[in-house]
Amino acid sequence: MALTPLAQIINLPEKCPLAEIQGTVVKVYEHAPFNDKTKQNFSLKDSSGTLVGATAWAHDDLSFYQGKEVIIKAGPKGGLAVNNYKGKPGVSVSATCTFQTVASGTAPQTPVPANHSHSVAPT
Repeated sequence: MALTPLAQIINLPEKCPLAEIQGTVVKVYEHAPFNDKTKQNFSLKDSSGTLVGATAWAHDDLSFYQGKEVIIKAGPKGGLAVNNYKGKPGVSVSATCTFQTVASGTAPQTPVPANHSHSVAPT
């Protein structure tokens, strides 16, 4: 899968599918019901300082990821796409996408699928 730099997202067409993105979750907003599912807005920032807004659909509360570097990967049938809002870079993250945390200097951890517990086993 190809990693799309956050700075490129604003130049991509609306609904352009993405394979994966990476950045630090700098802010997580309220996890709220929306129609028959949930939605939660959050923002990502990469090492170049590019800030991108994102909306996660039908995921558990993402507060766990605030302040952490993550890789968000599309699911088997996609689900990760450009969703720019009023000229601001944005991404839509469907329920089939997975989040991986990236620990400094180590390989990414196992992905956590939507609607799955975020507990971590003691080491």
